[in-house]
Amino acid sequence: MNAEAIQLGVLDESHIDGFDSHNQYVIPLFEYENGIWQKYSGKFFEHEDRWKVVFDGRDVGTIKLKDISSCIHKKTVRNCDFEHRYELVGSESTFKKKNIGNAFGWGSLYRPLVVGTNISHKDRLQWKPYIPASKEFLLAFDALKKSIPLTHQFICTDNELGTATEWKPEYFEAKKSYSSIKEHKLVQIGFKYEYYQCDGPPDEGYLSTWYYFLDAENFLLLERDMSLVEAADFDSDGSVDLLFKTYGYFSYGYVLFYDNLSKSSHRVWSTGG
Repeated sequence: MNAEAIQLGVLDESHIDGFDSHNQYVIPLFEYENGIWQKYSGKFFEHEDRWKVVFDGRDVGTIKLKDISSCIHKKTVRNCDFEHRYELVGSESTFKKKNIGNAFGWGSLYRPLVVGTNISHKDRLQWKPYIPASKEFLLAFDALKKSIPLTHQFICTDNELGTATEWKPEYFEAKKSYSSIKEHKLVQIGFKYEYYQCDGPPDEGYLSTWYYFLDAENFLLLERDMSLVEAADFDSDGSVDLLFKTYGYFSYGYVLFYDNLSKSSHRVWSTGG
């Protein structure tokens, strides 16, 4: 890694300590090289001790870190099969207070903060939360039906009998969604909890699904079961990148969409179970 390398991580809760611990560390995620965001290689936070902190499209300062991971030694770097972590040093721990808010996805109380070296914090599209109109919700519902096999488009209506019925728009709702100054839309759609009556884990139709709409007819299916962390042109290539936190059964992680959202890079950990 040279001095111009772009490295990206988050200040987040470490779920290795358990989903209810809420202990926070800086967790390395990705590094950018030759136009590609790759997952953490093991050489992430070696050459710097000050890291830029990004929150809601703003540069909010820098932090100093201390390596506390047992799988990394000072002179020998090797990849970790589990989450690599860094503590904040000294007064920089005040940055923990900046991401306190409403529950951020399953098992988490805080919105993560992005940290990194040589990253841009600019959000040229100025993404902001919004509530989709009825027409936009129906477009998202139609996109959902197109992206999931017909054999999965049923919902349990009775826990004991396990009877099922075909999907209807009224079973769904638009969850936290976003709009840009270019009127692009990030719409999240999923089942209303009261309509899900299946006895057992939810199927893929239950999980909230994200769509990126350029207009009414052109959209991209992103992924399911995610919360948006930050939108910014991290690699300064002129297009806004989207960092999401992802959730699964006994797992969690991050996915970064970049290059006009045509590419993605994942970093996921198992939490046992």
